Amino acid sequence: MQDLHLLHILTKWVQSFLLDWTVSLVFDEERNSDQKVKSKILQSSSISLILFLIYIRFLFTQVKKQHTDSQIKILSYIDDVMMTIKGKSAEKNSIVLKKVVKSLFLWAKDNAIVFNDSKTELMHFNKDKEIAILTVTLLNNIIIKSSEVIWWLEVWFDWKLTFKDHVKKKVVSATRTLHLLHRLFSSEWGLLAAADRQLYIACITSISDYECQMWFNNQKGFLNSFQKLQNSALRKILEAYKTSSFSVMKIEVTICSLIVRFQKTCRLYALRIACMTENHSIRQRTSIIYSLKYQTELNLNENKFLNWNEINIQTIKKHSTQLIRILHTLFELLSNTPKLKEYSSETSLREFNMRDFNMRDFNIKDFNMRDSDIKETSFSQKFCDIHISNKDKD
Repeated sequence: MQDLHLLHILTKWVQSFLLDWTVSLVFDEERNSDQKVKSKILQSSSISLILFLIYIRFLFTQVKKQHTDSQIKILSYIDDVMMTIKGKSAEKNSIVLKKVVKSLFLWAKDNAIVFNDSKTELMHFNKDKEIAILTVTLLNNIIIKSSEVIWWLEVWFDWKLTFKDHVKKKVVSATRTLHLLHRLFSSEWGLLAAADRQLYIACITSISDYECQMWFNNQKGFLNSFQKLQNSALRKILEAYKTSSFSVMKIEVTICSLIVRFQKTCRLYALRIACMTENHSIRQRTSIIYSLKYQTELNLNENKFLNWNEINIQTIKKHSTQLIRILHTLFELLSNTPKLKEYSSETSLREFNMRDFNMRDFNIKDFNMRDSDIKETSFSQKFCDIHISNKDKD
């Protein structure tokens, strides 16, 4: 914490938090005296996650300094760490990976950290017809073999990144949840159809649609699996016959189609990327045109691939990554708009003054700002509430 130049009072607080732990037992409203214990940080404590991130802060920077000649990227979410190495062949990647793993284990030994060998997995992503069989030997003489599917942060990755296993497992998990909720869908003593619809959206679609931004590209095979799940849920919600029309049941329950639902999720994710900070790892993988103010790591070959704001008319070019293709879904909505409208500090200050004057509705026409022209913008009485005009909707 001192190397990170954190506040001295914060360091003192953490020191007092880690020392002088006591425990006491209570039975039948009788409590014994406190006993001092020497234990580690409780995993259930919220502060333990923050302290762990501070503790391993210099691990990733040290690895990159020791292996500057190789393309190494490290992603971590608390104690789940993924390390990727990019190369021309699987054998070269395996050699580099062994050196990096050795430096990781040496750092962990010096800093009293132990890796869980049973949760360590290895995979080689490629476009070949057969999977590459590789092995990496750890310092404790444990051999890690390459697997066909790995599980990281609730996502199943296969060696070709087709996400077939991920979709299959998520549909099975959502179907299992649907069977558990089936008794609540009874028309005699169960909940109403409106409540059943809320349960379907909250408990089932949240499982099946998890990280659909990574794989959705209007695949018919995947959509058929999700369609069977939704049809089964509609029958259970309305207690309808098997021969009932699914299009009529969707209107009755007011559930949108699968393509509309997935497209909405992808577009909301594209909007979220636009609000990310410049040093965010996802924002760094967007194109330069998408983020004019920030320098990105993406080197897009415009002769081979399409950018996020380009339309494939008579060319064979495609989008280089799934992320660029998701950003293109926003361009389909903004293609008719001549300029993007900015909501700057000047407009927020003007709106704040309107609220002080208790103005109910106010219209500003032909108001010119620095880099963008706002033709018509209506401000309501609520602070920071912007309504889009009918011209922009069209």
